[in-house]
Amino acid sequence: MNRRSRTGWILIGACVLLAPRAFCATPAETVRAKWEEAEALGKKFNPDVNVSVVKLLEAAAQAARRSGDPKLVGEACEKLGSGYFLKLTQPRKAVGAYEEALAAYRSLKDAEGVYRVLRTLAFRYQAMEDYGKAIKAFEELLTLRPDGGGKKELAEAQREALSPAEKQNFFSAKVLGFDRTEPYEGLVRCLAGQGDADGAFHWSENLKARLLAEAIGRGKSGAGFTLPPDLAARQESLETRIRGLRAEMDGLFRSGDDAGYAAKEEHLRAARSEMELLVSDLRRSHPEYAATRFPTPLKASDVALEPGETLLAFEVTGEKSFLFLLDGATKKASAREIPLSRDALERLALQYRDYFEGVGSAADLGGFKAAVGKKLHDALFGAAPASLPETASVIIVPDETLGLVPFESLPVALPKAEKMGEGDHGPFPMGVTYLGDRFPVSYAQSATSLSLLRSLAKAGSAGEGALAVVDPVFSVGDSRIAGSSQPKQDEASMQLMGAIKAWERMGAAGTRRRAPSGKAGAAQTPGQAPAAPEEDVFPRLSKTHEIGESFKTLFGPAATVLEGSEARKERVIALPFGRYRFVAFGTHGILDGDIPYIREPALVLSQVGVSEGKDGFLTMSEVMGLKVPADVVALTACRTGVGRRLSGEGVLGMGRAFQYAGASSVLMSMWSVEEGATVAMTNSFFGHLKSGKPAGEALRLARADVRRKGYEHPFYWSAFVLVSR
Repeated sequence: MNRRSRTGWILIGACVLLAPRAFCATPAETVRAKWEEAEALGKKFNPDVNVSVVKLLEAAAQAARRSGDPKLVGEACEKLGSGYFLKLTQPRKAVGAYEEALAAYRSLKDAEGVYRVLRTLAFRYQAMEDYGKAIKAFEELLTLRPDGGGKKELAEAQREALSPAEKQNFFSAKVLGFDRTEPYEGLVRCLAGQGDADGAFHWSENLKARLLAEAIGRGKSGAGFTLPPDLAARQESLETRIRGLRAEMDGLFRSGDDAGYAAKEEHLRAARSEMELLVSDLRRSHPEYAATRFPTPLKASDVALEPGETLLAFEVTGEKSFLFLLDGATKKASAREIPLSRDALERLALQYRDYFEGVGSAADLGGFKAAVGKKLHDALFGAAPASLPETASVIIVPDETLGLVPFESLPVALPKAEKMGEGDHGPFPMGVTYLGDRFPVSYAQSATSLSLLRSLAKAGSAGEGALAVVDPVFSVGDSRIAGSSQPKQDEASMQLMGAIKAWERMGAAGTRRRAPSGKAGAAQTPGQAPAAPEEDVFPRLSKTHEIGESFKTLFGPAATVLEGSEARKERVIALPFGRYRFVAFGTHGILDGDIPYIREPALVLSQVGVSEGKDGFLTMSEVMGLKVPADVVALTACRTGVGRRLSGEGVLGMGRAFQYAGASSVLMSMWSVEEGATVAMTNSFFGHLKSGKPAGEALRLARADVRRKGYEHPFYWSAFVLVSR
């Protein structure tokens, strides 16, 4: 090599060594450098730089493609898709980039990447009204397992690998930070967008049926929801076997052992066949257990509706919501889009609902804003109620926060100017027509649960008796225990059928301590703080005594009344409920968390004279373990119609627990109700039942009765709702 050649090579080497880092960067480093530059530029939040940001992302994607690395391609194209959509609002270009990213992740079997990008594509397709592709994407999301284990399976099949405890929370869990219910909701939106109301309704019911099974799984414990030992052992053995096979298959899938996986898959198919036979047997021998543990979502044509009934079922989703109208005669579904997001609908519903929760005295009644209720009515129904026959009976299936709304109280017509009248029990809105004035309204948790309850045999046949459990003893300070007189209630105040709020101050026997008053009291030990008088945590509900007296008058010798210290949990649980056609509880109610060691809704029974190791709370689980074949159960306690959460999955409260225990209809309350109105409503309701009126008509007449007695404000009469078969 001559001197000139050597000099040339030295110069080339120096250039390589001294060149900028990007000159000899790897493809991955080039891609990441472009990302960093785009990110830094994007932080300026200046629309003028958006084009430059996307150009950098395009350059990064080109470099990734040249690298031949599918992981790099997936990441680069995913970022590019976000850039097209967020920076330039070019959804079609965004979709193209996302589709390229999806293909790259699929080639890698990157389950997380596939799930994440497929979810994004599903929403983009939906927004572009490319419903065919969106439906396909949402359906695939139902089959994916982001943990990478096993092959594609529907979400319901994936649950079989879980323990019973894990199954109970399967649908409330998240997948990569996203709600597991999203694909179901997406299918509802897309099918409704296509005009397929029947298909959208089916997917809405598909989700509700599974959430119902989970809610019952969390709440069950009694004989009504258990199997004989041999069947229980057979079910447990099969479930354990299936879980074990699924775990083995997951390991084989990850290790790439296709032959081993195929062999185990054959064993799994055999185990599933045995489980299908067991479920088939259970549907014949234990239909209630099978229907709630292994729910089969219904199509519109299969819903058990009578001619003259109209089902109004709601589905709340993130972007918009839907009202499904199902006519009992034709079994045809139609869908109405509610153009409100989940958050907007929740705000409006709670704005209306919170007023009722805030009433504490007659003076508060004047704050009712009928226009807010009318706005909610119009948003939910539009002109739908006007299309219903005047003789229609309406069954409402609420969803999520709508489960807290007293639909009967929604104004359908307002006067030109809102005006308050003055009644015997406070002010009331004048000239307002309510939904409950137009139609008899009852409620169901879902069309599937309604059909299930109508198809099942009752838990025995009810006799002709009537049971009232009223006016329990809540504390040792009760006048019936202490021998003192009942203090007179301030006429301006309301005695609400409410529950404890400050449970942290609760003491034994349902009492809590007041702060020391400093007044002279009982003798005390030197150095000891003055003894504080006790304050009732659960105020006595003395007017509920009138319900017991009314039962004695209406039903004579057939009436059983447990009152005062007799209204104990041990007595109630031991009752022969098969004798009673009508049942009423006049007491307080609590929700899960109101008292720290009661983790579910409960009725508060007598707290004095309770046996050691027992308590005075009749819980939802205990109710579901009873057999209560009554025609009607009335729960006058506060919020017995509210579930353990404010969401769709949490609507299984005390009222529905009695229904699953066998009651045909359950009357329950949506908020803490004024005691006098409660007693008047309950007595009138059972009077109409005794005269032969069906439950729905009896409730309408009872509402009219109490309104004529001066309880005209919807706070008094709309709290009570009816859940019927």
